[in-house]
Amino acid sequence: MLIIDASGTIRFTNNQVLALFGYPHDEIIGLSIEHLMPERFRARHVGHRAQYANNIRPMGVGLELYGRRKNGTEFPAEISLSPIEDGDHVLVAAAIHDITDRKRVQAELVLARELAECAREIADRANLGKSRFLATASHDLRQPLQTLSLLNGTLRRIVTEPDATDALLQQEQAISAMSRLLNALLDISKLESGAIKPEPTDFTVAALFDEHLA
Repeated sequence: MLIIDASGTIRFTNNQVLALFGYPHDEIIGLSIEHLMPERFRARHVGHRAQYANNIRPMGVGLELYGRRKNGTEFPAEISLSPIEDGDHVLVAAAIHDITDRKRVQAELVLARELAECAREIADRANLGKSRFLATASHDLRQPLQTLSLLNGTLRRIVTEPDATDALLQQEQAISAMSRLLNALLDISKLESGAIKPEPTDFTVAALFDEHLA
């Protein structure tokens, strides 16, 4: 907390301001308030201060405010102003807050949101690529699988030896299982693309258990 007069001269300051800006008490009293800000803002601030003194508008609205320490380092600041009437004179009490930590947290949140958005985009592209792969792989594998099924049917019609017939029957079951797997892959890709919607329903699971236990 510090108090300045109409000319912008610092008339009072508490110990927190002294610690924040790095000035001893005797050195900061009598300085212009512009001395506590970066040089690039000083000329503009004189105009803002004059307008505030004339009650034209609040000081510093919409501006990024910074303080400047005695050693030349800067920090983002938040400043609250309150007029104080002292007889015929009007003083201004300024409460100055170092918001470095707040700015750091805000920057980290923005970065986190950007990283999360990038991660979502990467995940979306990966899911899209996976869906395309599943659809393409399933489609490309259907033709050779269909060929195997036709060859198996042909062999079953011309082979009569019992051992060979049993082998062809097992082969047919394996081809049928592969076909169901490919159909499942196609269904997954359709579900992820939104082409089909799941419809929960009751069904008998005995056949599934029999198939897997066989």
